[in-house]
Amino acid sequence: MYGCRADFSYSLKCMFKDHPLKLICLFYFISVGVFAYLIYLAERQASSQSSRPLISSCNNYQNALWLVIITTTTVGYGDYYPQTPIGRFIVLLIAIWGTLIVSIMVVVVSNTLSMEKTELRTSKILNKLELREKLEEKAGTVIGYMLMSNSKKKEGSRRQNIKKMLKAKT
Repeated sequence: MYGCRADFSYSLKCMFKDHPLKLICLFYFISVGVFAYLIYLAERQASSQSSRPLISSCNNYQNALWLVIITTTTVGYGDYYPQTPIGRFIVLLIAIWGTLIVSIMVVVVSNTLSMEKTELRTSKILNKLELREKLEEKAGTVIGYMLMSNSKKKEGSRRQNIKKMLKAKT
């Protein structure tokens, strides 16, 4: 239809257009699990070949999972780190992937929270109405103060002032 091929790329774009945050979160959590498993495999092999246990090693899955989450969020505490060249290469890929996925999340969230033209217009109108109500309330207060101050004057000038104020308000 319209020269468009309905392949995997097209369906992925449609899903991203309809549910961008869900799709990004799904990719993030799947990639965290896969990368943690890869790190675990690379480091487990190195710790089994070593005669003494490695300090700060990711030789169990929980430590590898922690390393991946901290690396993808670009925090990088350094409490766990890979000891093998393969593990270090995987962490390099994790850092690049984390930067990409976090930047995409920021764009998706900012686009989701940004207002459309009609929403902006409605917001401006509501702000103007609120300001108008506040202005009317303040004007009523001023008129009340003026009426109280004019009550001490003669009755004829008081009526004229009330008429002037009512005209000004309308």
